[in-house]
Amino acid sequence: MSSPPTLPTRLLRWLRTGRYLRYRVPVVTDPLDNRAGAWLGHLLILGCLLVAVGTIGYGFTKPTQDAGYTEFAVFTEEGGELIAAEYPSQHAEDGTVVVRVSNHEGRTLNYTVVAVSQRVDGGEQQTPTIQAQSTLGRRRLALSDNETGRARFDVTGGLTGGDVRVAFLLYRGDTPESPRRETAYRSLYVWVS
Repeated sequence: MSSPPTLPTRLLRWLRTGRYLRYRVPVVTDPLDNRAGAWLGHLLILGCLLVAVGTIGYGFTKPTQDAGYTEFAVFTEEGGELIAAEYPSQHAEDGTVVVRVSNHEGRTLNYTVVAVSQRVDGGEQQTPTIQAQSTLGRRRLALSDNETGRARFDVTGGLTGGDVRVAFLLYRGDTPESPRRETAYRSLYVWVS
Protein backbone atom coordinates (compact mmCIF):
# COMPACT_ATOMS: atom_id res chain seq x y z
CA MET A 1 0.00 0.00 0.00
CA SER A 2 1.50 3.29 -1.04
CA SER A 3 1.15 6.58 0.74
CA PRO A 4 -0.66 9.50 -0.90
CA PRO A 5 1.50 11.91 -2.91
CA THR A 6 2.89 14.91 -1.09
CA LEU A 7 1.86 18.48 -1.82
CA PRO A 8 4.87 19.30 -4.03
CA THR A 9 4.25 16.17 -6.07
CA ARG A 10 0.59 17.04 -6.58
CA LEU A 11 1.45 20.63 -7.54
CA LEU A 12 4.03 19.42 -10.07
CA ARG A 13 1.50 17.02 -11.67
CA TRP A 14 -1.04 19.83 -11.92
CA LEU A 15 1.40 22.14 -13.66
CA ARG A 16 2.38 19.40 -16.14
CA THR A 17 -1.29 18.77 -17.05
CA GLY A 18 -2.41 20.79 -20.00
CA ARG A 19 -4.91 23.62 -19.51
CA TYR A 20 -7.53 21.80 -21.46
CA LEU A 21 -7.41 18.81 -19.06
CA ARG A 22 -7.49 20.76 -15.80
CA TYR A 23 -10.73 21.04 -13.82
CA ARG A 24 -12.50 24.33 -14.35
CA VAL A 25 -15.56 25.84 -12.69
CA PRO A 26 -17.98 26.72 -15.48
CA VAL A 27 -18.88 30.41 -15.36
CA VAL A 28 -21.47 31.86 -17.71
CA THR A 29 -20.07 35.11 -19.00
CA ASP A 30 -22.15 35.49 -22.13
CA PRO A 31 -25.88 35.82 -21.38
CA LEU A 32 -26.69 34.93 -24.96
CA ASP A 33 -24.85 31.66 -24.58
CA ASN A 34 -26.82 28.68 -25.81
CA ARG A 35 -27.59 27.74 -22.22
CA ALA A 36 -31.35 28.27 -22.38
CA GLY A 37 -31.85 26.02 -19.34
CA ALA A 38 -29.81 28.38 -17.16
CA TRP A 39 -31.88 31.36 -18.32
CA LEU A 40 -35.13 29.55 -17.68
CA GLY A 41 -33.92 28.66 -14.20
CA HIS A 42 -33.04 32.29 -13.46
CA LEU A 43 -36.42 33.49 -14.72
CA LEU A 44 -38.20 30.87 -12.62
CA ILE A 45 -36.35 31.95 -9.46
CA LEU A 46 -37.06 35.62 -10.20
CA GLY A 47 -40.76 34.85 -10.73
CA CYS A 48 -40.94 32.94 -7.44
CA LEU A 49 -39.30 35.82 -5.59
CA LEU A 50 -41.77 38.31 -7.06
CA VAL A 51 -44.73 36.13 -6.08
CA ALA A 52 -43.36 35.71 -2.54
CA VAL A 53 -42.80 39.45 -2.06
CA GLY A 54 -46.24 40.23 -3.48
CA THR A 55 -47.93 37.70 -1.20
CA ILE A 56 -46.18 39.03 1.91
CA GLY A 57 -47.02 42.61 0.93
CA TYR A 58 -50.68 41.72 0.42
CA GLY A 59 -50.78 39.94 3.79
CA PHE A 60 -49.47 43.02 5.60
CA THR A 61 -51.73 45.51 3.86
CA LYS A 62 -55.04 43.58 3.75
CA PRO A 63 -56.62 43.12 7.20
CA THR A 64 -58.33 39.82 7.92
CA GLN A 65 -62.07 39.61 8.49
CA ASP A 66 -61.57 38.02 11.92
CA ALA A 67 -59.26 40.75 13.19
CA GLY A 68 -62.02 42.55 15.12
CA TYR A 69 -63.40 41.69 18.52
CA THR A 70 -65.70 43.05 21.20
CA GLU A 71 -64.84 43.15 24.89
CA PHE A 72 -67.77 42.43 27.20
CA ALA A 73 -67.45 42.45 31.00
CA VAL A 74 -69.52 42.83 34.18
CA PHE A 75 -68.25 44.83 37.17
CA THR A 76 -69.37 46.23 40.48
CA GLU A 77 -68.42 49.71 41.55
CA GLU A 78 -66.54 50.46 44.75
CA GLY A 79 -65.33 53.95 45.53
CA GLY A 80 -65.70 55.03 41.90
CA GLU A 81 -63.55 52.12 40.65
CA LEU A 82 -64.82 49.14 38.68
CA ILE A 83 -63.96 45.77 40.21
CA ALA A 84 -64.74 42.27 39.00
CA ALA A 85 -65.75 40.94 42.42
CA GLU A 86 -68.36 41.23 45.18
CA TYR A 87 -71.39 40.89 42.94
CA PRO A 88 -74.70 41.65 44.71
CA SER A 89 -77.05 38.97 45.97
CA GLN A 90 -80.86 38.96 45.76
CA HIS A 91 -81.20 40.74 49.09
CA ALA A 92 -78.48 43.37 48.64
CA GLU A 93 -79.31 47.01 49.34
CA ASP A 94 -77.36 48.15 46.27
CA GLY A 95 -77.78 45.66 43.47
CA THR A 96 -76.18 47.74 40.74
CA VAL A 97 -73.67 46.26 38.32
CA VAL A 98 -71.88 47.96 35.45
CA VAL A 99 -71.61 46.26 32.07
CA ARG A 100 -68.73 47.49 29.93
CA VAL A 101 -68.64 47.00 26.15
CA SER A 102 -65.55 47.89 24.10
CA ASN A 103 -65.81 47.92 20.30
CA HIS A 104 -62.67 46.78 18.45
CA GLU A 105 -64.48 45.51 15.35
CA GLY A 106 -63.01 48.08 12.96
CA ARG A 107 -66.31 49.92 12.36
CA THR A 108 -69.12 51.67 14.25
CA LEU A 109 -71.64 49.24 15.73
CA ASN A 110 -74.94 49.46 17.58
CA TYR A 111 -75.06 47.11 20.55
CA THR A 112 -77.95 46.10 22.79
CA VAL A 113 -77.31 44.65 26.25
CA VAL A 114 -80.17 42.66 27.79
CA ALA A 115 -80.12 41.67 31.47
CA VAL A 116 -82.30 38.68 32.36
CA SER A 117 -82.90 36.99 35.69
CA GLN A 118 -82.90 33.21 35.29
CA ARG A 119 -83.83 30.37 37.62
CA VAL A 120 -81.85 27.36 36.51
CA ASP A 121 -81.89 23.66 37.25
CA GLY A 122 -78.49 22.04 37.41
CA GLY A 123 -76.61 24.68 39.36
CA GLU A 124 -73.28 25.73 37.93
CA GLN A 125 -73.10 23.05 35.25
CA GLN A 126 -71.86 24.02 31.81
CA THR A 127 -75.38 24.05 30.29
CA PRO A 128 -78.04 24.12 33.02
CA THR A 129 -81.72 24.06 32.15
CA ILE A 130 -83.50 27.43 32.46
CA GLN A 131 -86.72 26.97 34.48
CA ALA A 132 -87.90 30.61 34.47
CA GLN A 133 -86.66 33.92 33.06
CA SER A 134 -87.60 37.58 33.46
CA THR A 135 -86.10 40.58 31.71
CA LEU A 136 -84.49 43.17 34.01
CA GLY A 137 -83.71 45.74 31.35
CA ARG A 138 -82.25 46.64 27.97
CA ARG A 139 -79.63 49.24 27.14
CA ARG A 140 -78.53 50.41 23.68
CA LEU A 141 -74.97 51.53 23.00
CA ALA A 142 -73.74 53.05 19.72
CA LEU A 143 -69.96 52.68 19.74
CA SER A 144 -67.36 53.78 17.22
CA ASP A 145 -64.28 51.66 16.63
CA ASN A 146 -62.06 51.54 19.77
CA GLU A 147 -64.78 53.22 21.87
CA THR A 148 -65.98 51.87 25.22
CA GLY A 149 -69.48 52.26 26.64
CA ARG A 150 -71.03 51.40 30.00
CA ALA A 151 -74.54 50.47 31.09
CA ARG A 152 -75.88 50.11 34.64
CA PHE A 153 -78.36 47.45 35.73
CA ASP A 154 -80.12 46.78 39.02
CA VAL A 155 -80.00 43.00 39.47
CA THR A 156 -82.07 42.74 42.68
CA GLY A 157 -85.52 43.08 41.10
CA GLY A 158 -85.59 39.72 39.36
CA LEU A 159 -86.52 36.20 40.34
CA THR A 160 -86.06 35.00 43.93
CA GLY A 161 -85.20 31.67 45.43
CA GLY A 162 -82.35 29.24 44.89
CA ASP A 163 -80.19 28.79 41.80
CA VAL A 164 -80.87 32.26 40.38
CA ARG A 165 -78.41 34.03 38.13
CA VAL A 166 -78.46 37.21 36.10
CA ALA A 167 -77.37 36.73 32.50
CA PHE A 168 -76.15 39.63 30.38
CA LEU A 169 -76.70 39.08 26.67
CA LEU A 170 -74.91 41.27 24.13
CA TYR A 171 -76.41 41.69 20.67
CA ARG A 172 -75.10 43.54 17.66
CA GLY A 173 -78.08 45.58 16.54
CA ASP A 174 -81.60 44.73 17.70
CA THR A 175 -82.59 41.87 19.95
CA PRO A 176 -84.96 39.02 19.13
CA GLU A 177 -88.41 38.72 20.76
CA SER A 178 -87.16 36.30 23.41
CA PRO A 179 -83.47 36.86 24.14
CA ARG A 180 -81.48 33.70 24.81
CA ARG A 181 -77.82 32.87 25.25
CA GLU A 182 -77.83 30.92 21.97
CA THR A 183 -78.92 33.97 19.95
CA ALA A 184 -76.57 36.47 21.62
CA TYR A 185 -73.28 37.67 20.16
CA ARG A 186 -71.66 37.44 23.63
CA SER A 187 -73.04 36.38 27.03
CA LEU A 188 -72.03 36.56 30.69
CA TYR A 189 -73.74 35.74 33.95
CA VAL A 190 -73.36 36.26 37.70
CA TRP A 191 -74.98 34.20 40.42
CA VAL A 192 -77.24 36.17 42.78
CA SER A 193 -78.41 33.34 45.05
